[in-house]
Amino acid sequence: MRARRQSERGRRRDVISGQSASNTIIALSPVDEGRTDKNDEAVSQPSPPPNERETQHQNVGNSENPPIRLSGMVRRFSSMVLGTTASPVDPLSVTVATLVDDIEVIEAERINSTRTNKSKLLIFAVLFLVPVTAFAVLGVLFFTSNNEVIVFEEMPSMSPSNAPTLDGRPTLVRVQERKKLLCGARKTRKLDLNKTDQQEGFLCDLCRAVAAIVIGGRGDNFEEVEIIDFKWAGQLISRKVDVVFAGVTHTLQREIREPMTGSGFSFSTPYFYDGLRFVGNRTFVICAEKKRRYAECELLSICVLQGTTHSDFISAIFPSNFYRIGFSFEEMIAMMFNDTCNVIGVEEFSIFDSELEKLIKSGEYVLGNKSLTKEPLSAVTRNEDREWSDIVTWAIRALIQGEMNGLMRNPQLCNNDTILESNSTRLNYDQSVYCVGNYGEIFNRRFGENKRSSMNTINKGSPMIYSTPLGNIFGTKNDFQVMEEVIDGGVLKRVKSRKGDVLRCGVVVSFDDVNITSVDYCHVLAAALFNGDFEAVEFLTFRENDDIAYESLSHGIIDALAGAVVNFEGDVDRGFSYSTPYYYRDKESSVDCYAFATRGDDTLFSSFLNAMVITTIHAQEIGATRKTSTRMPLTSLFGNKFLWAMRDAVSYGGSYDEIYINNFGLKSVRGRNEVNSQSGPQLLTRPGIPKLSQSL
Repeated sequence: MRARRQSERGRRRDVISGQSASNTIIALSPVDEGRTDKNDEAVSQPSPPPNERETQHQNVGNSENPPIRLSGMVRRFSSMVLGTTASPVDPLSVTVATLVDDIEVIEAERINSTRTNKSKLLIFAVLFLVPVTAFAVLGVLFFTSNNEVIVFEEMPSMSPSNAPTLDGRPTLVRVQERKKLLCGARKTRKLDLNKTDQQEGFLCDLCRAVAAIVIGGRGDNFEEVEIIDFKWAGQLISRKVDVVFAGVTHTLQREIREPMTGSGFSFSTPYFYDGLRFVGNRTFVICAEKKRRYAECELLSICVLQGTTHSDFISAIFPSNFYRIGFSFEEMIAMMFNDTCNVIGVEEFSIFDSELEKLIKSGEYVLGNKSLTKEPLSAVTRNEDREWSDIVTWAIRALIQGEMNGLMRNPQLCNNDTILESNSTRLNYDQSVYCVGNYGEIFNRRFGENKRSSMNTINKGSPMIYSTPLGNIFGTKNDFQVMEEVIDGGVLKRVKSRKGDVLRCGVVVSFDDVNITSVDYCHVLAAALFNGDFEAVEFLTFRENDDIAYESLSHGIIDALAGAVVNFEGDVDRGFSYSTPYYYRDKESSVDCYAFATRGDDTLFSSFLNAMVITTIHAQEIGATRKTSTRMPLTSLFGNKFLWAMRDAVSYGGSYDEIYINNFGLKSVRGRNEVNSQSGPQLLTRPGIPKLSQSL
């Protein structure tokens, strides 16, 4: 096995050295069918002309008794009124009359002349009125064909009305037009900074930071929209809010297919790293942490909020009779007071300055020592508006960068301009700091410095490889069917249907060991795409900072670019998506974060690629390796074709440590390039924020 891995390492070096970046010739071809660059106009394909309709008229009858022939207009009008057409009669069909005995014979009655005349009048009325009505209808159609509309008064309908048409313009345009940011927050607390509820004050400041960038006015041009915790997704889809700051955990499942709406969402850089904690009676808190249900723990009853990652976790480790579902934070507190529950499962963020914290300080309740889940709390936006999602993400990164570089709130530099910049790359991101404060200032002002956990501090070189939690990634049969339809397009389909089944992976040549790590991750991606075939990949290499690499990605010459450095220009200005970083490299005044880059207009493929990087980190966290890759979960997130994608990725690459050690060796100084065990600092910005960089 060691010899095999060494030979593979030599082959991966050949990918870099054998195909020199300087000798690589890239011919930019037209964009692949169905794909457009960020600034390209979509080309609509003309639909084929409809098939001509042929109408056959068949005379049915015999020579002795010819059928009555109505005019063509009458026949067409009759068809329109009746809604059906008569079936043609087979002229060759024969009806045989059979003589039957013992049938009662009824003598025909002579019809008087009056009845005969009435029949004639009826026939005349039909033959006369039908053509007249037809001509009347044709006349109406003729006189209204010249773009005129005749409005008929109707009785009010009792049936439900259609859903309102949503404004499809970019969110930035709509926010600046109304001069107000609609910011979603929890319904369980009022967003009043003059009250003692400082938890929502912190979220309000994050709303202010975004508003200060896109609207100006010192960040006060925002409106708090109440959101029930588990209904945030519906509020976003209906455009009742522009962004949600409501303690929502970023999971891979929610990024791709949120369960309550079936839609995917964009998540920002986390603004708070948290985890599930138990609060309540000391005995039962210990029972919950140890997952014990016998002896004194038989009476354990846990309150948990509906539709959260907490309820998913608790329902997976406890039978249903050991937990109770609450529909709001306040309801769960009430359930604790009336002894419906003796333990409540919440995040630390929810405890700050709440009734629970008062009870903990009084000694009536205890806070458990264990953080049982990963909860990266992030701002949420609709994933179809990539520009707006980028603005929100970089607003949070600006707050972090402000703290890293010593920039602080400064009312004199907080502009109150009325002229708004509609280009996201030219917005004043420094206003988030000058008008509201840097991340540390905001946190300490709302919570106090002593409540800031280590994980929510600036990383200065300690381990920070971090995986987004997966969520419930194995859904129902319907999930498979829906995702099969969603995947029927974009890069995933193009790669799978390409002749020869091969991934085209670009690699940015920077320095040797990172190059090989990037090559390894291309193989990991190929294994996930092609049922474990890690060799189903073609490589193109590019010089570092060579713009042709991104041009090749834009034009579909390559499917993904490994070894890309995450930065503001590529993300906001050029519209690329970046995966979770798999390598950090210290520079003089910044830290380079190496990741995959993909086209931003294909969110599903970007999420698939990101999921495979996360998979190697998750494997490290659960102890899965190449040899034990079947310990990795199956997933329905990408349809039936990719059910084994995570297992196939690990079967080649292994865990994050296996990939790193294979390329850098056991004795290398790892620094940030080690999995964060849910305790070390995790806050770090990305370079290139224009206004903020100039301020430095």
